[in-house]
Amino acid sequence: AELQARSVLELGSGCGAVGMYLAQRRASPVVLTDVYRALPLLKRNVQANRLPCEVCALPWGTPAARLAPQIRDRAPFDLVVASDCSYDFIAPER
Repeated sequence: AELQARSVLELGSGCGAVGMYLAQRRASPVVLTDVYRALPLLKRNVQANRLPCEVCALPWGTPAARLAPQIRDRAPFDLVVASDCSYDFIAPER
């Protein structure tokens, strides 16, 4: 399927592999989300791969009025993908 100029929201991005792949396929904008403690690794991976993905926190249960602007201002998204949404968080080694 053609992804160029399709907006993407990834839930539970983890290391960001799925969302970064979609960005490489020219989806745009691509917003990667995860819990706060997962964001440092996610941001580092996006920067290391020089991809135009946006990264923001999205804890489960966040009320719509309190969503990050990257999400709130772009909804509805053309594609929503979910990765690693049910697991016990283990901090990555630094």
